[in-house]
Formats: sequence, structure tokens, C-alpha cells
Amino acid sequence: MKKGLLFFFLMCAGACLPALAQQDDARALQYHEMRYQPQLHFSVGVGANTDMSEPSPNPASLLFGVRPETVPAFDLRMMHLFAPRFGWYADVRFKLFKSRNVYETLGSQLGEALLNKLLPGIDHLHLAYSIGGVFRIEGDRWQCYPRLGIGQSYYGTSRKAESIKEGEKELLLNCDGAAICLNFGVSTQYRLTPRMALLFDIFWQQPLSTAKSYLYEKEGEAEAQEYVYRSSTIGRELNVSLGVNFCFGPARR
Repeated sequence: MKKGLLFFFLMCAGACLPALAQQDDARALQYHEMRYQPQLHFSVGVGANTDMSEPSPNPASLLFGVRPETVPAFDLRMMHLFAPRFGWYADVRFKLFKSRNVYETLGSQLGEALLNKLLPGIDHLHLAYSIGGVFRIEGDRWQCYPRLGIGQSYYGTSRKAESIKEGEKELLLNCDGAAICLNFGVSTQYRLTPRMALLFDIFWQQPLSTAKSYLYEKEGEAEAQEYVYRSSTIGRELNVSLGVNFCFGPARR
């Protein structure tokens, strides 16, 4: 009886092995035929965003807020690979952190309180986005996508000629922390299935425009103090993330 069961098991295993080998060959062929074909990719990533801007002792620079050096970030990216070697992308990124603002207003405090209720410990969702071109380097399982793009990043709170009066103290604030930025990044993927891949992404963001802030401070009869601050480094960031990429498009020729 035992010999009969063993013989039956070996017969089944022998019949299954060729079928499994055929499936592996078909899957390998499918991966190979997907290379450089038109595809649409959508990726989600979570990682760390590091501020590389240069600090300043100028009081007007504090209008932007003081952020931690490294904070969590959440990325969404779409890539349309329309040609054998090229494509385009669009992405949006949310940097999550509690900003230490020296000059606050009631409106900003209410907004921060609401966000802090939804995401404890967080008072600002700092947005950045970009669009640009992609170069395709694709193997059967591994893909590498260098990209170059341009976009905009918001460093801190923007204020347009905002006036604050506290007793005899008068403040006039003007701040624009939105910077036009050049982005260079590389995404590396490993396909788990024809439709899903693990993703490692790294990119450098370099501001092209200058962030500006202005502070006018007067108290009583004392002489007014004016501070002007301009920075070409606000918006300079390094972002590293891990995530999942989903592929849509023809799986074979």
C-alpha cells in the first residue's frame, strides 16, 4: 500500500513538473516582451524628505517657519511610457511636519489646529509637484527610469502684506515661500508580477527662483526695524522613498 502511494505521488509530481516549467517559460517570455512597450505606470511611495537649504539668522527668514531637517513624505507619480526609450511623468508630494512659526496669525493657528486633529503632531501639508521627461532602461524583471522635470515646491506659510497689531506693537509681514524647482530623480523597479513592482526612488530638488520675505516691526515710539530676506536655497531637498508601482498596458506584443 505504501509503495503504491509513493509510486502514485511520484507519477503526479512527474506530470506537474513539465507544466510548471512551461508556466515559468511563458511568464519569462511575457516579461521579456513587455520591455519598451507602451505602458502607463502609477506609483505610491513613502519615505524621508531632507531639507538642504542654508539657515539664516535674519529674523525675516523665520516667516517661512522652521522645519525639522528630515521629515516623512508621501509621493504619488504617474508615468506614460509612449516610446521605446522615452516617456513623461507627473508627480505630487506631501511633506508632513510640524513647523515652528515665530510670527503666527489667527487664521494659520486655526488651520494648524484642524490639521493637527486629523493628523496628530502635524500642522502643515507642504505640497510639491513636477512634470518632465523619462528615459527608459528596462530588463525582464528590473527597470530603471532616470527623469528630469520642473515644478513648484512650497516651503512654508505665504503671507501677502499681512498686518498684525498687538497693543503698541505693529508687524507688517510679507512672505512668499513658493519656489520654481528643477528635479532630477531615478526610479528603480523590480517586477513581482506583470502588473506590480517594488519601487525605490531617489531625487534631488534644486530651486530656480528666489524665496523672499519682508518684516516691518515697530513698538511704541521706538524706531521701526525693517528686515528683508532673500534665499536661493529654500526648496533645496533630497527625497528617498520606497513604494509599489502598478503597470497598465499591453503585457505582450
